[in-house]
Amino acid sequence: MTERNRCANCNSPRAANPCPRCGTPTELAHHSWEEPQLPPIDLIRKLAFEVGYAIGEHGSKERDLDVIAAPWVDTAVTSPQLLTHLANGLDARIVEVEDKPLGRTAATLLMRGWYRPLDISVCPMIESPTPTAQKE
Repeated sequence: MTERNRCANCNSPRAANPCPRCGTPTELAHHSWEEPQLPPIDLIRKLAFEVGYAIGEHGSKERDLDVIAAPWVDTAVTSPQLLTHLANGLDARIVEVEDKPLGRTAATLLMRGWYRPLDISVCPMIESPTPTAQKE
């Protein structure tokens, strides 16, 4: 088993010392510690695709899995419907939902078992622009 440092303040694995996020000195994790798994990105993408969304990853993947959901087809479901579909398909519960700038909705989902959280930011649906007449 490889040795890993952890930030007790952020409750996250860290490659640097001190923690680059909060400045707290990191500590060597106990030799028996097994880092919880990240949520399964392939399943998240499949579930989102079923209801009209594309998923992109961002962030460090140290504390959680951060994803962006973008509506990909005109028939994409609403943001609450997407979150419910993901929660049902992942055996997860939605623990927090908040509005973000530019009309985004952010939510945290916790899966049953030893997983780190899934933080998802859902982009808003906009109406497709109507084609403009070509200039002559």
